[in-house]
Amino acid sequence: MGSKHLRIGAASEVITSVITATRKEYEKLDDLYVKALYVEHPQDGVLCLLSYDLCEITRMDACALRQTIAATLSCPFDRVHVYCTHMHSPVTSVMDSNMLNILSEFSRNAAIQAQQSASCVEEAQFLRLDTGTQFNINRRTRNGNLGVFCLMQSQGCVDNGTFVDGSGWVRSQMQSYGVPRDYVEKIQGPYPADRPNDPYLDVVLFRRPDGSYAGGISRFTAHPVVCSAGFWKKNVGRDYPGILCDKLSDHFKCQFMFLQGPAGDHRPRHRDVGPAECRRIGLGLAEAVISHWNQALPLPLNALRVYQRHVPCRLRRDLPKNREEAAERQVNLEKELNRLHQSPKKDDYLKQCKMLTEQISYIGCSSSCLGYLEPDEIQSLQVQLPVSMIKLGPIRILNMPGELFSSLLKDIRPPPAEPTTLVSFADGVVGYLMPEEDFAEGGYEFTNAIVDPASFPALKQTIQTLLYST
Repeated sequence: MGSKHLRIGAASEVITSVITATRKEYEKLDDLYVKALYVEHPQDGVLCLLSYDLCEITRMDACALRQTIAATLSCPFDRVHVYCTHMHSPVTSVMDSNMLNILSEFSRNAAIQAQQSASCVEEAQFLRLDTGTQFNINRRTRNGNLGVFCLMQSQGCVDNGTFVDGSGWVRSQMQSYGVPRDYVEKIQGPYPADRPNDPYLDVVLFRRPDGSYAGGISRFTAHPVVCSAGFWKKNVGRDYPGILCDKLSDHFKCQFMFLQGPAGDHRPRHRDVGPAECRRIGLGLAEAVISHWNQALPLPLNALRVYQRHVPCRLRRDLPKNREEAAERQVNLEKELNRLHQSPKKDDYLKQCKMLTEQISYIGCSSSCLGYLEPDEIQSLQVQLPVSMIKLGPIRILNMPGELFSSLLKDIRPPPAEPTTLVSFADGVVGYLMPEEDFAEGGYEFTNAIVDPASFPALKQTIQTLLYST
């Protein structure tokens, strides 16, 4: 093997039992996996990527998993990266020590198997497909003077290709906070489906000298919630990315892992919920890849580089210091909302109700998000977020923690002729990472953001700097 070549291997382990152990009532649609991709260069060292069929993993748990694999493979910590596929089936984030230990063991097994299966890879093949608005869409929409709504995926969702109505979910949330039905019913769609979209499906395959493949990566932007526990019924399954990866694995005869793009402002474009719709979307994406594969770019794999930065970011100033403070503030906001219900109904009544319910939801979410942070971070309202870039030959994979908004992409200028794919949910999460303009509009995402949007420019600048690292 020449010194310029990489060795690559892929493997997977079933992790369904890690989740079902505490969710006995959940129906299993298909198994959940941890998938490992092992990369080795004779001069540039080792890299290991692990993708988990979980909604999210905290930074602390991600750090523990990375340390385990780094020790297993005898490689530096920054050469191990963990990703979540953002499966909402079932939703889990904070794991207890027993769950984390079991997941670490599965991860170790997958990494060792990937290492043992590694073989010489001659080139990478990269395909970027513009899917338009066929499979995903921006889920945020404006309702006149009421501000921005998040059109959630299953309840009351109607999509005719031009207009979308997912306001059934919004109405149910508002009614749960005591807003009278006659006012709730004023929240009506459909709404224009015209917000910016990230339509790109990226696929990378690693080709051996004999023409077979050592492994593959697919990346797409949309919440996997077509067939998930919170939006359909209690179940365990991989949603449409599972169908996508299985189909690609069967066709190309290799393991495929799924990486989530910037999904903070996106949802799948679907006509229904459940297994049939999940299969339609997953197969549609896979068949688009297969039918266009003759357009894939062959790229040399002559180097492996990893660059990592820790970006100082501010936390929101209104972040509670502890759960007791969060509970007290939530009670006060609910009292304010009750007073609003009892006052004469003014023209801006519904808008004020919406703003208050979003603040109440934020305080409730921030209480649980305190578990994502270290005590000194909560005290100082400062957090160091890991941002990294992997170079496999000319291919660049940008890793971002948290649930990123796709609006970041419009300002990113990668080097010419060097395919670049941006990934969310890398190396732990800290909620939504929102630009200031989206944060100011409010909406559901506002209620799950703990990082101050004023830090968004620093994250963008770090990405741009990493892109031109050599």
